[in-house]
Amino acid sequence: MVERCALYARLSYAPDGSVEAVTRQEEFARGLAARLGWGVGAVFVDNSLSAWKRGVIRPGWDRMLAGLRSGACDGLVSYHGDRLIRSDRGLIDLFDIAEERGLPMASVSGTRDLSSPDDRYILRIEVAGYIRESDSISRRVKAALERNARLGKARPGRYRAYGYDRAGMEIIPGEAAVVREMAARMLAGAALNSVPRWLNAESVPTVTGAPWIRATVRSVLTSPRIAGLRALRGDIIGPGQWPGILDRETWEDVQQVVKSWHYGKGRGSRVPRAHLLTGIAACGSCGRGLRSLRRSGHPDRHIYWCDNPACPGPKVARSEEHLDEYVTTATITVLNSPEARASRQQRQGSPVLAAEIAALETRMSAEQAAMDEMRDSGDPDYDPVLAMRRIGSWKRRIASLRGQMEATSRQRLIDATGELTRGQWDGLTLERRHAIISALWEVTVLPAARKGRQPFDPECVRLVLRED
Repeated sequence: MVERCALYARLSYAPDGSVEAVTRQEEFARGLAARLGWGVGAVFVDNSLSAWKRGVIRPGWDRMLAGLRSGACDGLVSYHGDRLIRSDRGLIDLFDIAEERGLPMASVSGTRDLSSPDDRYILRIEVAGYIRESDSISRRVKAALERNARLGKARPGRYRAYGYDRAGMEIIPGEAAVVREMAARMLAGAALNSVPRWLNAESVPTVTGAPWIRATVRSVLTSPRIAGLRALRGDIIGPGQWPGILDRETWEDVQQVVKSWHYGKGRGSRVPRAHLLTGIAACGSCGRGLRSLRRSGHPDRHIYWCDNPACPGPKVARSEEHLDEYVTTATITVLNSPEARASRQQRQGSPVLAAEIAALETRMSAEQAAMDEMRDSGDPDYDPVLAMRRIGSWKRRIASLRGQMEATSRQRLIDATGELTRGQWDGLTLERRHAIISALWEVTVLPAARKGRQPFDPECVRLVLRED
């Protein structure tokens, strides 16, 4: 006689947090327990949680297992077996308990005594069916999602995308204006930290109502959606059916700026930039980037030095103050040169690469969709090796154009800076100055010609203009 059975109810997907379905499951399970004459000891519920996906933690399931192991519950009732188990791991957990304590369980599919080998055999067969059903559902869902992606359809998530309505097809004008302002601030050299501070100070709401943080700003600005682009598994596959908030060229420029921000080891923590040439200046002996080090006995003075233990040497060390000044002077000179002025005027009418990349992505997506249709229909002319080579060829062409786009993004940053005085340069943020130097120069610091403390020698610094 079961005196304290555990009632378990689970719903895989309830995006609105509704508990109506699990409540109905509990009512059915209580009715079944009553018909069997079993007493109810405790009820365990997992709402909107999968029993099939790996890594999903089910708190209700874990508490139920603990109650069965401890003897607080001596039986198990659920609405249906597939609400209870959809993986081999769950079945093993129940069998382990059954070996220790015995375990009667009941559902619409029948009553089982897991201390019986015959009942365990039947349950294994039933669970194998549940797993196969989950695999089939997963395959159909993935195929539908990929098909919709190839057609450029939006994929609504748990929360709507910032700047768009719930369906993801219509722009919300007020939020779109915020996105454009965020992008403009980043392109103007604003620190990423300053953007969420500005948004929170202006009481601009997020989609969820939570305060803005760096990660939220980064997520919005790096989303292909705001450029009207559809992505699949991290790759842009073509235009979406919705309008973009930013044009493609501006969005690509924003990606270059956002990528230049470096994050530390702490979760979501950002290492503030404190030195102009870290991440740019490289050691002339080993090629590794130089780090900044405070001089012993001089708390306000730093040097750039090579900390690579495998550096073949001689190791590089230079005064940070002198190297910053030398590179800064060279940068302002180049920006104000007649050659730079003429180059800016010549590029004003140059074609952009964004349209060419978008066209290639659209053609690649169409070809991929056609190949998928041939594969799914069992077309005898379908050749998986040829299909992989064709798509690989498209991806290489797009990657090549993206490399050119990155170069033009750097050049647009330099062009946008234009001519400036030393006072104007000093008024720029450190991030902006770092980005301009990184776009303009390859900086290599060579070992000193002589040992010992020597005056700063420009001959030991190699500045090479990056190619457009």
